Amino acid sequence: MEWKKFHKGAQLLQNLFGYLNKQMKKEQNMEGAQHVFLPVDPCPPQSKCVGNLAFDIWKAELIQPLSEQLINFIIDLITRDRQGEKVDDVINVRDVIASFVEVSNR
Repeated sequence: MEWKKFHKGAQLLQNLFGYLNKQMKKEQNMEGAQHVFLPVDPCPPQSKCVGNLAFDIWKAELIQPLSEQLINFIIDLITRDRQGEKVDDVINVRDVIASFVEVSNR
């Protein structure tokens, strides 16, 4: 659940700053400026745009320090589910895996 909130917030910030970057570029082009220093949407994954910085923080502050515990938690839940136990944390497992995938793609 927290991953979904964080992911949505990062996307909203990226969209906002992407819009501002586009507006700045338009103004600079109208003034005849030759250099544009801010990236324009879409933001390449290797650049340090707001959205990518948010994912870097998620990775550095949550995934890396807790990776061993998170992986053990996921494996335990999957094992219990396969053994027929009712597991209420399936949604959490999906969110954790989704956050792993998202930050590894950036």
